[in-house]
Amino acid sequence: MPNWIQNTLTIEGPNKDLCECIDLVKGDESPFDFNKIIPMPEEIRHTVSPDSSALFYKDKMYRYSDDDDVIKEFEVNNNTEEKIEKLINKYGSSNWYEWSISNWGCKWNADEVQILQQNESSIIYSFLTPWSPPIRIIKELIETFQNLSITFKSDD
Repeated sequence: MPNWIQNTLTIEGPNKDLCECIDLVKGDESPFDFNKIIPMPEEIRHTVSPDSSALFYKDKMYRYSDDDDVIKEFEVNNNTEEKIEKLINKYGSSNWYEWSISNWGCKWNADEVQILQQNESSIIYSFLTPWSPPIRIIKELIETFQNLSITFKSDD
């Protein structure tokens, strides 16, 4: 079980720029989705980390799914040395875990996202991340939206 970090992100500025930022970060299932800011490549999504609890058989991965209470079969993109080398050369990482840490600053996407406050000139997001804050995500937002004031706080 991870040590959850409580993150608070305040974004303020002109309404037009603020709306553009809100639209960019909004995912299909969450109002703040790291994949909308720095998208994880599809090839990386279909990998396993070195400490995976998955079972392998004939280039397929089998993992228990809590959602369906069944064992599911997945294609795996990093189960040979050749595939691993290709992923490292292309993305700098051979699996989703290493890629997430390098590109987002934390293991998983934002969890338990809430909008604490929103008006014409500001929005405040609250969300959890495992083990560390998403520093790379925040830096990308600051670089992308230079007309906005972005304040970030995290507590463990």
